[in-house]
Amino acid sequence: MFASSLALRLKIENDGTEAERRLSTMLFDEDMHALSTFEMNRIASLSYENETCEQLFDLIIEVVSQPEEHPLLAIQKTLAVTKHLLIYGSEKCVNSCWGITDYVLKLSSFNTVLASQRKGGIGNWWHSVKGGSVDRGFTVRETATALHKLLGDAVEIRRMRQDQSDPNSLVPVGEKNKAGFVSDELRHYMLKRRMEEQNLMRTKSNLAKAHGGYGSGFNAKNGQTVVGAAHGLEEMLARAAKEEKKFTEKG
Repeated sequence: MFASSLALRLKIENDGTEAERRLSTMLFDEDMHALSTFEMNRIASLSYENETCEQLFDLIIEVVSQPEEHPLLAIQKTLAVTKHLLIYGSEKCVNSCWGITDYVLKLSSFNTVLASQRKGGIGNWWHSVKGGSVDRGFTVRETATALHKLLGDAVEIRRMRQDQSDPNSLVPVGEKNKAGFVSDELRHYMLKRRMEEQNLMRTKSNLAKAHGGYGSGFNAKNGQTVVGAAHGLEEMLARAAKEEKKFTEKG
């Protein structure tokens, strides 16, 4: 972990409030590659207390104001949480999001190589070892650009907040198995697993021959073909979803 992120997290763990510790764990835990809507909505619910809302955005500002001091994953999660607060958080969150518009705009051109060069020193060397010589900031730029556009459209913000509001509570409960954020690493992992599954299906001896294609059938010992017995894409996607859940739980 970057020294600044580590120092900030240790400070919050020792002296921070429960809300700060909860958000800090979400942002800086590098093994947490997915955030459920349940977890993100818990943070949003805390924003309805003014002082707590300020504490949450103080932490967000720490990341977006000096992104070169924090891991790429922390920046991605910070932007995701910021957008979530904009839609599900208190009215104060909307004003707080508008207050960091300039930082979000700068992130729309974020480049990990340039950030590493600005940081310099031993951090520059370590970042290059971690892949800093190749720009990996595309997702940050894409997310920040979309968020900046949304921040400039007050009418759309109001519409989204109204559409997503829950008449029975300040914030919808959310779902533990529904992702509100998924990292690039986890997406890549799932894509790799899916491709491996597909390759395995092609080579299994009990599937229909190559000209049959996916789902064409299973050749039984009696020579009969059982239509639909072969694994189709829908089944493989379902199996991939189970693997994703296991990956997330380990994280």
